[in-house]
Amino acid sequence: YGRTTADAYNEAIQTALNDKADFILTIEDDTFPPPDGFQRILAKYREIGDPKVVLGAYYVKKTPFPEGVHIQIVAGKRQALTLDADDTGIHEVYTIAQGFTLFPVEAFLQTEYPWTVTTPHLTQDSFLSQKLREKGFKLLVDANIRCKHVDVNTGQVYE
Repeated sequence: YGRTTADAYNEAIQTALNDKADFILTIEDDTFPPPDGFQRILAKYREIGDPKVVLGAYYVKKTPFPEGVHIQIVAGKRQALTLDADDTGIHEVYTIAQGFTLFPVEAFLQTEYPWTVTTPHLTQDSFLSQKLREKGFKLLVDANIRCKHVDVNTGQVYE
């Protein structure tokens, strides 16, 4: 409490490193995964079998037109990863949002502090995604794991 989101993430990452954890699962306060979300994301990570993967669940922005929060590059341009309701695939993204995302702690051992920074032009998600891409990590979104995204001020649920 009282810190920036980026500072809180940096402290959580350092704590995981100090504790010699294997993974960090980020769950933001406005993102609600399915009840079995953790089991599913961990099982999918293990199924993929690549230690240089970061795996997130799919969810949409809190806007009237529900486009995805993750960013992909299509024809050289950045755009939201927006999926059909019946899409259950795995999608590689350029920027992975941290609303419900499984990170192997090894990702933070291979990158330098600070792991997350927010600037006027860059979110902590974008900053960390760039660092991970530079170290050869794949950023993947599992469309089969979908979260609700809640506006905490109005109670509006986006999915």
